[in-house]
Amino acid sequence: MPNVIRTAQLPQPQTGDLYRAQLSASEGRSGTWSLSGGTLPIGLNLAADGVISGTPTAHCVWCVITVQFDDAVNGTTYSSTLP
Repeated sequence: MPNVIRTAQLPQPQTGDLYRAQLSASEGRSGTWSLSGGTLPIGLNLAADGVISGTPTAHCVWCVITVQFDDAVNGTTYSSTLP
């Protein structure tokens, strides 16, 4: 299976600071992102376009999450666990 999800690690969010990170897939891929495991820090959300954003309201030693990418190009679902 090809490595479609390119994001390998996310920046550590800081309590009270505005946060924004973009998940990425291999070039030319379009699809929908979702959280399939773990929990984002309180105050952060994952949008379908792969943007994690918000302002964390509680400290989190980065929560390990699993993201899912539903590839619109070939109808395949990929997942990756991120620190």
